[in-house]
Amino acid sequence: MEANTNPAKAVRRPRRHDPDRRKRLTQAAAEVLERDGILALNHRAVAAYADVPLGSITYHFDDLDGLLAAALEWISEGELRVLEQWRLSWDLREDLENALVDLVLLYTNDRRDVSILEYEVHVLAYRRPALRPLNQRWEIAFAGILRPHLSEDDIRLVIAMFDGIMLYGLGLDEPLDEGWARASLRKVLPLSS
Repeated sequence: MEANTNPAKAVRRPRRHDPDRRKRLTQAAAEVLERDGILALNHRAVAAYADVPLGSITYHFDDLDGLLAAALEWISEGELRVLEQWRLSWDLREDLENALVDLVLLYTNDRRDVSILEYEVHVLAYRRPALRPLNQRWEIAFAGILRPHLSEDDIRLVIAMFDGIMLYGLGLDEPLDEGWARASLRKVLPLSS
């Protein structure tokens, strides 16, 4: 009797039931983004990180932009929780200056990889308008936190200065200096008054 050498008639393994695979792929894509940046995001990197077959990604996501959007949504949700935790840890009516210094140091020094990714997304959103709502979620939430304490013009000024301080700090080889961050914020707005 002749051996079955036709690959089309090969016995297929039963499909593994994995109801959380899309979520795991999203988390894996978020990890790849945070670790290596937007340019490193591809199907192979995510499949390897999630330890799933490459075809799983195209089964769950139409294209790389869909995977990117899902991962950024995941990251954005986490960053909104970090921002809310920060808000709850300060009395902003009494100590807005110290709170803002704390936040800029948190994102520049302690959450550096996520902050770098956020700026990568910010620039990418200029070319991909579909990413703009995800890119703006944190800024909108931050403005909402500041709204009871500052005018709309001052909120825009603080956010712009905050971005400038962070971009400067992220480019340094050493952690951002608290004194410099505080002095910079004071120049743009007399927060202590």
